[in-house]
Amino acid sequence: MKIIVPTDFSDCSKIAVRFAKGFTRQLQAELILLHVLPNVGPTIGRQPSDRFKQELLEEAEEQFSILMAEITADGFTISHEVAYGAAVEKEVESFVRAHAIDMVIMGSKGASGLKKVLLGSNTVDVINHCSVPVVVVPEHISPRPITHLLYASDLKNLDEEVEALLPYARLLQATIKIIHVPPVEYMEHFDKEKLLHTQKQKTNYQAIEIELLEGDDIATTIERYAAASQGEILAMFTHHTSFLEQLFRHSITREIVWHNQIPLLVINTQE
Repeated sequence: MKIIVPTDFSDCSKIAVRFAKGFTRQLQAELILLHVLPNVGPTIGRQPSDRFKQELLEEAEEQFSILMAEITADGFTISHEVAYGAAVEKEVESFVRAHAIDMVIMGSKGASGLKKVLLGSNTVDVINHCSVPVVVVPEHISPRPITHLLYASDLKNLDEEVEALLPYARLLQATIKIIHVPPVEYMEHFDKEKLLHTQKQKTNYQAIEIELLEGDDIATTIERYAAASQGEILAMFTHHTSFLEQLFRHSITREIVWHNQIPLLVINTQE
């Protein structure tokens, strides 16, 4: 398995690299750092483009050296590559296809948490163009081993989405924790054990849990639960308008409690 981390050497992207280090160890994967340099035209001012390009490359290599010294002190090996292009998302996807990459890990900066990821940020451009799953790493998290894959669901696409999560759960040796907020009137009649038994039978994977959450506002309830989680990552699916995506796109604007405290595993379901 091969994972890339696009980096611009900012503090935010360095946090993503540190997270990726532990994550790739769990997956026993190969980690590659990717820095995208801008294409250089015939000249920039009076400076020949080839000289300017060389200067940019040398600066990138210097930054790579500094970053490597910070994160490889314990013998962990990471390779790095440079690509050229005006649009980071296109160069990332091109690199993914050319090098058979299995996953992309990126940092996400800002205090608006999941809404920023869903409603507009640079990371979204990569997600929308990427043919492999993308892990979005919040700015202020402390990297820790992943023990649970959280999956917020209205149960409509349960079977296919749990099936899509299985390869990652097995590699991480993690529990798939389905979180569901049923209507209050259905809470006492919800057959949680039956649903759990059915999923374990269908998937032949025993490390599955179901958590029923109580709350009047589904978005707020999920945000609070995820924000309080430990050792977990939240999975969401895009491009077939998944439950989670709909939920936060149409949520009323407010000061949310999310505050970027949990990584997101974003799986693009559009072929």
